[in-house]
Amino acid sequence: MSAPALRLEGLQKAYGDQPVVRGLDLEVRTGELVVLLGASGSGKTTLLKMINRLVQPDAGRVELAGEDVAALPDPLLRRRIGYVFQRIGLFPHLSVAENVGVTPRLLGWAPERIARRVAELLAQVDLAPELASRFPAALSGGQQQRVGVARALAAAPELVLFDEPFGALDPVTRDRLQGLLESLRERFAGVFVTHDVSEALRLGDRIAVLHEGRIVQLAPPEERVRTPAHPQVAARFAAPARQAEAFAALRGG
Repeated sequence: MSAPALRLEGLQKAYGDQPVVRGLDLEVRTGELVVLLGASGSGKTTLLKMINRLVQPDAGRVELAGEDVAALPDPLLRRRIGYVFQRIGLFPHLSVAENVGVTPRLLGWAPERIARRVAELLAQVDLAPELASRFPAALSGGQQQRVGVARALAAAPELVLFDEPFGALDPVTRDRLQGLLESLRERFAGVFVTHDVSEALRLGDRIAVLHEGRIVQLAPPEERVRTPAHPQVAARFAAPARQAEAFAALRGG
């Protein structure tokens, strides 16, 4: 079997005397979306930033397709990993097309190839072609986040990191973007941070529940709901029966 797209081994991070991530292991394969679920302070975002080397681990190893990311130059690493932020982070002085094409331009793609890729991605995220020339300020929040997803996928990254990307959106827009992600996910390995149980149940192939910097259970959503292996897992999923029914409906079971 080929190496996983992402492997974490013994990752640790502390700020002063406060451990944030404690000896964490995880593997994610192409086509799989692993959701990191936990309360504020559980280590979710710090873990995500260590994967992308925005934060340096105190110990442990991060591998991307079998390569130690510590040995990769920052620009090369960032071009192999897409990143979707909660606050979107589009460049306000660039058009939609220019925002989506940022990474391909850095990689030296020909203008014609970039234009084709931008048009393809805008269609995939259900944005009209005429929006390509507009600037972010002229778009709705949902449209901006669609551009953010397209930008993250522009150079066909091996791994895409999602840091609560839909948390600030209204429920209808959030539902549509979750559906968009479901339609695109087979093309990459994904790690998705959320504190929303319903979102985790809908999107995750596996859900990693974090508590005090450790994964206290890592399993498919069905197992999370039916057989929690830790009190924190039970607490996160202690929802009324109707939530389990809604989960079953989402999964077609």
